[in-house]
Parts: sequence; structure tokens; C-alpha cells
Amino acid sequence: MEREYRPERDEFSVTAGAGAVRRARDRVVAAAARWRLPFSRDTLEDLRLCTSELVANALEHGGGQCEVTVSWSGRLLLVEVADRPPHPPVPLVAGDELPSGRGLVLVDALAGGWGWRPADRGKVVHFGFAPDPAAAGAAGSAGSTGAAARARELTARQ
Repeated sequence: MEREYRPERDEFSVTAGAGAVRRARDRVVAAAARWRLPFSRDTLEDLRLCTSELVANALEHGGGQCEVTVSWSGRLLLVEVADRPPHPPVPLVAGDELPSGRGLVLVDALAGGWGWRPADRGKVVHFGFAPDPAAAGAAGSAGSTGAAARARELTARQ
């Protein structure tokens, strides 16, 4: 008998302070582990880094507070970070002389895409991870794979 599928979801607030970004990324990775998602160790590290980038950006540019939602649809782990400023995030390109600001370029490369949308009070920036082919096979799950598939999944949600 097949187990009935239930989407998984975790929502929490983050306030700037010592260890805030670490606690947020640890909670997102812990959710993926608790839900027994088919992710390799490398993918979990990429998830950790992408979460850190979005949360750090939101805390820095959003007044020291943000809301994080992590959800599993059965095909995609989606991480959304909401903050107050309504203006769109702007990824910087290589060659810029600024000492920081390239986090979205990193998220784009690791997660296979990212996006944003206006919200009632500000905006929501998001990225997603699809199951790893090897991990999904070992877990008996099927899912879309690769950066292009991840980007398509994210685009479809917008």
C-alpha cells in the first residue's frame, strides 16, 4: 500500500544577531533531513550555503528581520525568504569592485535558479533544489534533476 503524500512545510522568523544566519540555515537543512529528502551531502551543503546567502541579504537589507519558509512539494524543496524592502534584489556580476554582493550569483549557480516576487509587505526571494539522481534512486523516489530542471520548477511557481 502506498503512503499518502503530504506536503511538508516549516515557517519561522529570523532576527539579526549573533548566530542568526547559522540557526536559519541549520533549521532548513534539518527540515530536509527530517523529511528524509533524497539529497546528497554535497547538495545539503549547497542548500546550507544558498540559505545563508538569502537570509544574510534579507537581514542586511531588510531591517534586521525576515521570514523563512521551507517546503517540500514532493518534487522540489523550496526555500523562500521574505523581507520588507519592496525593491527587487540585484545580483552583481564578476568584475565589480565591490567587496560583497555576489551571493545571488552563487545561489543561481548552486540551486540552478532563483527568483523573487512582490508580497503584501515587501518581497519574497526564493530558490529550490530537486532530488539528486543517485540519492533519489537509492530512496526509490523520482524527481527532476539538474540545474535546468530546477530552474524550470522555480519559474513554474512564479
